[in-house]
Amino acid sequence: MTFYLFGCSHRQAGVELRQRLALSPEETPAFLKSFTDQFPEADVCALSTCNRVEVYSWVDDESSAEFGIESTDSEPEKRSAANKDVLQRQMDFFARYRGVERETLFKTCFQYSDYEAVEHLFQVASSLDSMALGDVQIISQVRTAHDVASDAQTLGLPLNLAFQSAIKAAKRIDTETEIQRHRTSIASIAVKDFAKNIFEDFANKTTLVIGAGQMAEETLEYLIEDGANRIQVVNRTFDKAQELAQKKGGTAVEWSHLESQIVSADLIIAAVGATEPILTAQTFQTLYSKRRRRGPLFILDLGVPRNIDPAIEKFPDVYLFTIDDLEQTCEQNRKARERQLPKAYAIIKEETERFFQDLSHRQSAPILSRLRDDWESITAAELKRLFNKRPNLTEEDKQAVEQTVQRLINKILNAPYQTLRNESKDGPPGILLKSIVKLFRLK
Repeated sequence: MTFYLFGCSHRQAGVELRQRLALSPEETPAFLKSFTDQFPEADVCALSTCNRVEVYSWVDDESSAEFGIESTDSEPEKRSAANKDVLQRQMDFFARYRGVERETLFKTCFQYSDYEAVEHLFQVASSLDSMALGDVQIISQVRTAHDVASDAQTLGLPLNLAFQSAIKAAKRIDTETEIQRHRTSIASIAVKDFAKNIFEDFANKTTLVIGAGQMAEETLEYLIEDGANRIQVVNRTFDKAQELAQKKGGTAVEWSHLESQIVSADLIIAAVGATEPILTAQTFQTLYSKRRRRGPLFILDLGVPRNIDPAIEKFPDVYLFTIDDLEQTCEQNRKARERQLPKAYAIIKEETERFFQDLSHRQSAPILSRLRDDWESITAAELKRLFNKRPNLTEEDKQAVEQTVQRLINKILNAPYQTLRNESKDGPPGILLKSIVKLFRLK
């Protein structure tokens, strides 16, 4: 049997191509059915996110003569060529299904089979292949892909085990390394590492967002995630302020009321394009006298150039942080994560090998059990014939003969057991198993 994978990610393809290839959760079941209609002997699962589109499949070699694999079991070079042919056929189908030029898809997509395909899945689930190392969203996206394929009944046992093992590997990396503990986005650091040091709880704190761009929105999302529930949005273009406020459950305020909003705010997120500070120390002096008893004021200046006069930081109970402060922490966190990579990749290697060993055991155990049963059945018949011809043998002698024969069986079977165990480290052991079944005429 063989695992197959083709796909593209932010590393190979631009956003335009990824959008053309992307499969929404609503579209995916229909795609999986079409795929299995085209390739009836394949199990399939599709992982589609904003940064990647990947199609994982599994084919039982014994049932894949249509792919030209059956005749190449004993020749690795021919088998590799056959695997490539399978992937190209699958990619041809996918190109037609998504209405993408074949040449564009083949030029952009990567292709893996067997060990490399499974290892890649484990790396993806563990966020080691993500645009942002330590991305916490990818594991839920992998789970969703698994669940959709399971509901569509296109997953099958090997792919099911592969995705479950990938989730297990991701959990190990989360608990045994510090990759997930070091945030690397500006917005997450602003909230989790800086604002949380000032306020333990954002509930019932007034958050003022000055600006309505992407950076302001992303930072606001983290604040809401941590409990922010009183949100005011101010922007020079009021329509944009309304749009962001409606999206996040806040209130839009006219630019002319900015100063009154500063007086009542506990947290200020400033992210507007301006050549001069929108809040000077002189103006803040007047406003500060009106809000002195309100407690700490957290100000996050995400503007480049700065939106907030740096002199404001000198006021008591005012905590001003700039994008430079955040970028320095980002770089420190990135380096801390990178130091954890060797340990993470070692876990991936260990879990990939364990997966193939487990899969090998699930496949080989019934066959080897049947082989042992057949041999022991033959042995029992031959021993019975021997003992009938030698009625004078004592019970002690009979036991000695039986033990000797049993040891012979164990020693003879030890070689195929060990060979299957070793072969499973590099991929599925289907070829060897099929050979054993054929050689010993097992059912």
